[in-house]
Amino acid sequence: MTGFASDGSVTSSILDAGESCEWLYISWNGSQPMGTTLGFQVRASSSPAMPSNWSDPLWMPSSLAGVVPEGTRYFQYRLLMDSGFPQLTPELYDVQVTWDPVGIEHGDEGGISFDPVSPNPVHGCAFLSFDLPAPETVEFDVFDSSGRLVASRGPQEYAQGDGSIGIGDLPPGVYSVVMVTGDFRASRRFVVID
Repeated sequence: MTGFASDGSVTSSILDAGESCEWLYISWNGSQPMGTTLGFQVRASSSPAMPSNWSDPLWMPSSLAGVVPEGTRYFQYRLLMDSGFPQLTPELYDVQVTWDPVGIEHGDEGGISFDPVSPNPVHGCAFLSFDLPAPETVEFDVFDSSGRLVASRGPQEYAQGDGSIGIGDLPPGVYSVVMVTGDFRASRRFVVID
């Protein structure tokens, strides 16, 4: 016997990052006809025997900071679907989860610091903030998820102290920005949304 089920869920396999990491962001594309919802719950652990506690539902693409523990290796998500009408069903096209291995994003060496991109996720302009102990020539290169250079600022001379630049006009996606000055090199990841 079949019938209408107003809600349902699908749980992913356990994702293995291969090493401890910081889980950054979950985003997805899908179709949500009026009267339907599409969301996710997530969890992360240092052991493949995942804990039983799921996050609160995420109803829009979200940062994972504070949602799952940092420095974990394993990640899992649960797709949540709901419909108030038998003839309407939400559809999921793809899911993206981004992470950084712990310690990859060096950003405070020799008095030079490179702060996380703000805001993250980005809607519009991404702001890159840094601090220099002395005047320095600095270059910023932005790469898309395929490793293609999509934007560059510099090399340009910056004064001692706090500095900030903005980078805009990037299509939705996941990006890495690399700051280079002298022997200092640091990267930050960020996500651009519509």
